[in-house]
Amino acid sequence: GYVSGSVVSLTAVADAGASFVGWSGDVSGTAASVDVTVGSAPVAVTATFTDAPPPPDPEAEIDVWYGSSQEFGANGIPQRWVQILGNASDTDGVASLTYRLNGGAPQGLEIGPDNRRLEYAGDFNVEIDRADLNTGANTVEITMTDSLGNQTVENVTVTWTPTTLAAPTSPTTIDWSSGDLDDLVQIVDGKWDVNPAGQLHTTEVGYDRVVAIGDESWTDYEVEVPFTIDAIGPRAGAPLSGDPLVGFGLRWNGHGETGTQPNWGFWPTGAFGWYTLERGGRLELLANNGSPADFFNGITLQLGTTYVMKAQVEDVTGGTAYRFKVWEQGTAEPGWQTEVIDTEGDLVTSGSILLIAHHFDIRFDDLMIRPVP
Repeated sequence: GYVSGSVVSLTAVADAGASFVGWSGDVSGTAASVDVTVGSAPVAVTATFTDAPPPPDPEAEIDVWYGSSQEFGANGIPQRWVQILGNASDTDGVASLTYRLNGGAPQGLEIGPDNRRLEYAGDFNVEIDRADLNTGANTVEITMTDSLGNQTVENVTVTWTPTTLAAPTSPTTIDWSSGDLDDLVQIVDGKWDVNPAGQLHTTEVGYDRVVAIGDESWTDYEVEVPFTIDAIGPRAGAPLSGDPLVGFGLRWNGHGETGTQPNWGFWPTGAFGWYTLERGGRLELLANNGSPADFFNGITLQLGTTYVMKAQVEDVTGGTAYRFKVWEQGTAEPGWQTEVIDTEGDLVTSGSILLIAHHFDIRFDDLMIRPVP
């Protein structure tokens, strides 16, 4: 029992799918928590609930970066996963995020930052296996629950149009200003834009800001792109990040499964070729699972200067050759600065191109894809 004059705090907690309406009896109001003063006479308090979910919080927002209607597969299938990227925010704090595909069971989403693919507070990445999609329109319902139990829902229509894209038989240029980004490439991570100069730009700098280009069926190709590094990101060198880098993934098929949402595994991938600030700045070319590898220490990139990076993948007798180089735009193109021939038993036989900006603020000019000369 309570001593007369005691103040008792009551909190109304609604079950999932319900919402609190208000108090009646000896107290009133619609706030979830209320104080009751106990006197000599009995106190009668009633909490009323409804089966309807709580109304959207005007201070809550689920920002889906690339719109409420997205299409995948129409310009090639560069990887296993379909990605819906965005950020969730609420002044009362984001307690949880879930998504449902085509009315199925809710699936949990991780909320950034996670020192990996979810760079900033509230970032999310709905990663869906394309095998779970219906051909045509699919509905993805994203639900945010705040610390008070209020829910905000955002629906995204995902149109899945599986179309195999043949590897180019002549030089092909991706002009970033020629259409919507998601019509040209698949954005795998990060917030990107096309600036007034027609360059692909990292709107928000972070861990592995990447886009996938082409088709997972591609085997041999050459890829080239000029780029300019404007700055090093504020979280460069954060736990799990390592040094900033810029480069390509070759024969990319999607992140490896790690049991997380999203997954963050790097392998299997044919190879990664990149410039990194590791050991003062060098090129690294790493075949599947990091072996074999080759390094080149003869170049140090400067902020604000435009460079060109070029990579090549080609099946050769007994294995696969990977080649990578970087040079300052306007100077003579060098020979291959790094090269490996992967003859190991874990060869990746085909895959798309991954363009990587890791903790660098970068502008990419138009990207060129060619058959191997």
